[in-house]
Amino acid sequence: MDGHMLLFDSQLLVGIALQLINTCILAFALSKILYSPVKKFLHERKSRISQNLDDAREALKNAEEAKLLYDEKFAGIDAERKEILMAARARAAEIEERMINEAKLEAENIKDRAQREMAMERENSLEELRRQIIEISTIIAERYVEEKMDERTGKKLLDEAINDLGDSAWLN
Repeated sequence: MDGHMLLFDSQLLVGIALQLINTCILAFALSKILYSPVKKFLHERKSRISQNLDDAREALKNAEEAKLLYDEKFAGIDAERKEILMAARARAAEIEERMINEAKLEAENIKDRAQREMAMERENSLEELRRQIIEISTIIAERYVEEKMDERTGKKLLDEAINDLGDSAWLN
């Protein structure tokens, strides 16, 4: 057989030893050159992520506290809103009552004024009626006197009236 067979000769052993030494040197050099910076980078990244998580937890805590504070404020605002609405309704009821009372008073004043005007109109109407009755009575009396009275009786009545007027004029 003419093939190669694996022989452990000195050259193979030296080659394997050099390969092992080179691999160890390369592993050591790579660990010092690459592993430390990569490890440092990963450690810094882990620290940043932890810090970001801590910051996020703190921000969440602050947000929850702010939410509770705002909820309390909104509850206070809601109570204040209800209080303001109740006060406004009470004020509106007072205004409504005052307006109704003023309207009633005004209606009473109008009614009283109308009654006074009606009484004055009644008095004026009665006075006018008296005047008309006096005029009509005078006209009727004149016609009656014209028909029934002669000249001598008229002179006598006239003289009596003048004497009565004269005596009363001097007395006043």
